[in-house]
Amino acid sequence: MPILPIELSGFCGVFSGRVCKCDVQRWNMNQKWKDYAAQIFASNVVLHGKRAFFAVRHRFFGRAHCITAYLKINDPYSHLLVQTIPKLSRMYDVEFKLAAVCYYDSRHYADLSDWHRAAQEDCFILAKRYNLQFPRYLPTFEAQQNDYYISALIKHADDLHTDWKQVNRLFSDYRRGKSCYRRVTSTAGERDRAQSQWHRRGYHLSALLEYDGETYYALRDIYQLERRLNELHLRREKPIIRQQQLSK
Repeated sequence: MPILPIELSGFCGVFSGRVCKCDVQRWNMNQKWKDYAAQIFASNVVLHGKRAFFAVRHRFFGRAHCITAYLKINDPYSHLLVQTIPKLSRMYDVEFKLAAVCYYDSRHYADLSDWHRAAQEDCFILAKRYNLQFPRYLPTFEAQQNDYYISALIKHADDLHTDWKQVNRLFSDYRRGKSCYRRVTSTAGERDRAQSQWHRRGYHLSALLEYDGETYYALRDIYQLERRLNELHLRREKPIIRQQQLSK
């Protein structure tokens, strides 16, 4: 995540080669207010208030419990996360919806290719630990096949109810280097529209689960999400198939 630049608009003395005492005091005061505001936004008071707001919407306005999964077809962590969603949907009374991520902004990475290579190595180890499917390295495709896969993911995201069986099949075929079974194409405008929600949230990664304004990243935060859903008593009393949780 890029570091936000500090605004020095009140530091006018710097440009003339001298620093006024009043400018320093004003800058220090502004920085103190920024630090104080950051502490408030990061505090449990704000978190509990936000959760209470969503609890009212669920209870009195009939808002369904829905988790949005932001997935990218060539993101290694998305390949692991998508395999856990069918199990979670059987264990908890929530609906999972798909949001397609088509591309990353390379400006947020020192070297995107190095990050992608390291992510594949990490996911290869995680897949063995949690009994998931992931190859040593993801295959590479020609431009047309990549377009087919991205477009197919967008089509699944446009469905009113996401068919996670077909989405998992799409990711599985990609891992195995197969040709995309759904030969559809998409324009640049359709791709921008597909991941507009991802951009509005200010995200820079995929493999995210978003529930009631809270974001959970890949396998690392599944335990936190499950704990949140258990607090809301959303776990089914008699699951269809009893599965051991990925994280304990």
